[in-house]
Amino acid sequence: NSGSQTGRDSTFDISNVSITGTTDVAGGNFNGDGVAVVLNDTSELRDAVLGDSVLLNTNLSDNVSDGFSINSIQSTIVDNLTIQNATFANTAAAPAQVNGINIVRRNDSKVTDTLVTDSSFDGHTADGINLDLDGGNVDIELGGSFNMNFDFNGNTFTSNQRGVDVFATSDTRVELNTLGNTFTTNTADGIRVQTDFDAAIVATSLLDGDTFINNAANGINLATARRSAINMSIDNMTVANTGAIGLDGIQITNTQDGDVVLTVTDSNIGGVGRDGIQVDTATNLGHSVNLNLTDVTITGVGQDGIDLANAAVGGLNLTSLRTFVQGTNAGTGNGLLVTSSSSGNINVNSTDDDFRNFGGDGIQLNATGSDLLGTNVTATFTDVASRFNTGRGVALLNTGDADMS
Repeated sequence: NSGSQTGRDSTFDISNVSITGTTDVAGGNFNGDGVAVVLNDTSELRDAVLGDSVLLNTNLSDNVSDGFSINSIQSTIVDNLTIQNATFANTAAAPAQVNGINIVRRNDSKVTDTLVTDSSFDGHTADGINLDLDGGNVDIELGGSFNMNFDFNGNTFTSNQRGVDVFATSDTRVELNTLGNTFTTNTADGIRVQTDFDAAIVATSLLDGDTFINNAANGINLATARRSAINMSIDNMTVANTGAIGLDGIQITNTQDGDVVLTVTDSNIGGVGRDGIQVDTATNLGHSVNLNLTDVTITGVGQDGIDLANAAVGGLNLTSLRTFVQGTNAGTGNGLLVTSSSSGNINVNSTDDDFRNFGGDGIQLNATGSDLLGTNVTATFTDVASRFNTGRGVALLNTGDADMS
């Protein structure tokens, strides 16, 4: 049914194996994964290792379900799991391996210190790595809250639906760190992170030195809903598409009272089909998106360099330092597009930025108020250049009950 399985109070060290072509039979807890771990009650899995520390000799490919899976429920513990130098691939029409790695967490299960390094994920019908994290936030050993932490370093994700897909809900706290991964030609996003129902990606999360090439949707897709939060940093990121491919370099969607704090530094976004960075926030009563950019370069985008849209009572705040945004002199896109409507409020603080060579405006600010609360756009530009654009250097549109300053 599955290539390998383990259960209660256990560990494993698996390497120098090829597990392929599994099948799924009726009944049981396993679904035809290459390696499957099912934990319930108070079971523990500690210090497990999949793959050799030096040799690339572990292959979990072309199985009927996932290459490797963990299903951890109730008061179980998964601690210090290492996956290294492993190959996960779907190379045949049948069986169609769904995810390379699939980790499911429920109830008060504790999943900590998971490392995936120097491995490859290719051609999965779903995700290279899928994290489905749902349940309370109780540390069953120490009492109180804890963060589930995942580190993905030096991996390649090619032609999956998504490279990495993280869904956190119901009070879950997650620390997500990536370092030096490459995401190429995935049919949706390179990385997608979604939070819901009071879950949070914590502020120590860092995406560092990752490269995104020709993914069909977004390089990084962040989405919050229902009082949840994403707080993370991105450093030294490269989106290097070979044309107007995909959607956005970074997309942020914030709805139903979510909060986002995103800091991006020393990063390059180029060749995307739509916006370099897009933020869309709505139905947030007093909640906000805070986007901080330092030394970010955005070039060759299909539409806008930076697109900020807010129709919520909460705020959308951009602080930008030395951001260089260059278009292609084609189309109607803008270097910086700000649109605040309904009860939305947007604050922009731009210093030493440069917006140039767009078919539309270098900077365009729009405020449209439609209710008693009005709409506010407040923008401060210090030593900012807006030049060589087909439209205006700065375009302002203020209507209805809106205020702009």
